[in-house]
Amino acid sequence: MTNLRINTRVKPDGTITLRLPSEYTGQLIEGFLVITSLNAEEEEACNKAYREELRSLAGSITDKTFERGPQGEYEVSEAL
Repeated sequence: MTNLRINTRVKPDGTITLRLPSEYTGQLIEGFLVITSLNAEEEEACNKAYREELRSLAGSITDKTFERGPQGEYEVSEAL
């Protein structure tokens, strides 16, 4: 059993989108959904945690063979 925690905003039509890891592709699964409303303080804490997680990923490529491909040449534009 795998637990996935998500925070999402319900769309105006009452739907949410749940994206699962690709390891579940093609599998028959059973899910259980628990809905809890967040107050403004909890929402801000979730947003802060999300931003911190994103920042932790910056520069996280540890593969020594990774090379950034050519970025091309900048086009010189006319002065304004």
